Amino acid sequence: IGLEILKDGKMCGSDIAKTRAPQATGISTLADFMTAARIEASGSVPKPLAVESPNFKVVFLRHGESVWNVANIFTGWADVDLSPAGEAEAVEAGKCLKEKGFKFDVVFTSLLRRSIKTAWTALMHSDNYSMPII
Repeated sequence: IGLEILKDGKMCGSDIAKTRAPQATGISTLADFMTAARIEASGSVPKPLAVESPNFKVVFLRHGESVWNVANIFTGWADVDLSPAGEAEAVEAGKCLKEKGFKFDVVFTSLLRRSIKTAWTALMHSDNYSMPII
């Protein structure tokens, strides 16, 4: 695309300010993000869990197939919907998460409808209902 966004695997290239990435606005920590998003830690985000181990799991779930993927069109930042196959992929992802016993404290997603719908669908089918989606 002709932009230098990644540098040594980090989003800190000279053209980062031309993107909508949090790094472009100077956001580099969760606290910065919460302040920028006007999220108050007291009620919106659960308190840290009292667990014996400080280890947590981070799960990355890519959005399902979009209608433009079906048409072989590069999607990029275009806000296109999931295809029927993409919706089915999200259902299957949720079933897999449920089968593996995953429960989530917080969920992050982009502002694109295909990502939001994938997250909602996977969470519904994995019986994960009571966490903030940011």
